[in-house]
Amino acid sequence: MPNTDLEEKGKLPLRFITQDPFEARIYANHIRVAFSDKDFQIEFADEVTAEMTDDDGEKFGAAVVRSRIVLSPKLIPRFIEILDKSYRRYCEHENEPTKD
Repeated sequence: MPNTDLEEKGKLPLRFITQDPFEARIYANHIRVAFSDKDFQIEFADEVTAEMTDDDGEKFGAAVVRSRIVLSPKLIPRFIEILDKSYRRYCEHENEPTKD
């Protein structure tokens, strides 16, 4: 049985390789999603605790974008499926109920 969409199409499976296990790690505690007719943009941000003020004098908290990915709308169903499956495995491992 094929493990990935690529195998179903007759291509070799992908293996993600990172030279340094911490090289690709970026901490984020906020997510923002935007989309157009051509793509989905997902931004991962880290909240800054300092209070800031804009040009009009309005105060706000800042979340610094640490990473941004852009996906084709065609990949979104697969992305959601993989994320859901991984989250369910995490919940099973940690004995936590899933949030359906």
